[in-house]
Amino acid sequence: MVAVDRLGGEGVWVLLQQAGAIGLLAGSLLAARARPRRPVLLGNLALAAYAAPLLLLAAAAPAPVTVSAYCLALIALGFLNPVWETVVQGQFPPEVLARVTSYDWLMSLGAMPLGYALAPLAAGAWGAPAPLAVAGALVLVACVGTAAVPGVRRLGWPAPAPPAVAEPAPAGR
Repeated sequence: MVAVDRLGGEGVWVLLQQAGAIGLLAGSLLAARARPRRPVLLGNLALAAYAAPLLLLAAAAPAPVTVSAYCLALIALGFLNPVWETVVQGQFPPEVLARVTSYDWLMSLGAMPLGYALAPLAAGAWGAPAPLAVAGALVLVACVGTAAVPGVRRLGWPAPAPPAVAEPAPAGR
């Protein structure tokens, strides 16, 4: 609504979504190439950029600035998602991986319905900028807080699996 009402109309909203899609794709492609020593740490610190478009929407910043910030935020998210999945798969044995992944997604997406229910109420009570600013602050706190965890700072890429050794064919045939 902020993009439509205060930044220039539905075209700005469409442009935001397109910039986000391009950013997500670019971040995913970057994740396929980049091999930072501390991938989860870098991804979480980069994801702190997601606070920028929220704060810029709260401030009704100019559309080009907000669209650019959203593109950068989605580059960070596009980078973090495949990196996170790769690292998680290397950290847990296959027999518990499905359970770990389901808890991960539950914690990642579980609060969304609550946010969808409360954000309009907060916007009605305090105006649209308030929930956007709070969300931006929460993103910053969550990303920096995650980066402050020593295990996250030490977590690297999983060790490569040893190459499969072909067994010799049985003799006598």
